[in-house]
Amino acid sequence: MVKENAVAVHLSSPALARTGREIKKEIKRIAECQWQQWWQTIPQCGITKSFFAVPTTQHRKFIKWMSTKELTTLIQAGTGHGLFASHLSRWRESLSSTCKLCGETEETSLHLWGECRALELEKMQLSRGSGGRSTTPHRLILGFFEHEKIRGLMNTNSEWLEVSDPDDPPTQSESGEGRIPFPSPKRKCR
Repeated sequence: MVKENAVAVHLSSPALARTGREIKKEIKRIAECQWQQWWQTIPQCGITKSFFAVPTTQHRKFIKWMSTKELTTLIQAGTGHGLFASHLSRWRESLSSTCKLCGETEETSLHLWGECRALELEKMQLSRGSGGRSTTPHRLILGFFEHEKIRGLMNTNSEWLEVSDPDDPPTQSESGEGRIPFPSPKRKCR
């Protein structure tokens, strides 16, 4: 029965078996293409897409070796869910969402990264600091948001949050204990 339904296959060249490594590499390539396609078509994550236009496995590898403080900084900057005035003004209506450095528009991570005129010098120093070497977007973002001027802005926003209404009882963070400031840069020994 098998011989009756068999179809003859003519190969122009000898068929070579693929190794497990080659198969895994092809699966990763296909998965990465699908991941990038999905990333570009979803309507959410506007701020994150501005920082990371196309995700790659290099991003995953870099993030894997980051310290907790570096990862916190990267996530806060990349999502806009950090100690930025526009984000914090959602919870405290009395906080102005206007940028404290330039006073022009809303203070978001994207504004600080790309539009804030008060940070142009820091951006130039960051681009010169790479010395023409190719550097990952992660290193550029971390270098920028770990700058003392931006950390100072985030700590000021953090301190502002600690101020409460006179009718509210003081909390642990208002007494100075348990306060978590914007993370300061700390390099991991590798």
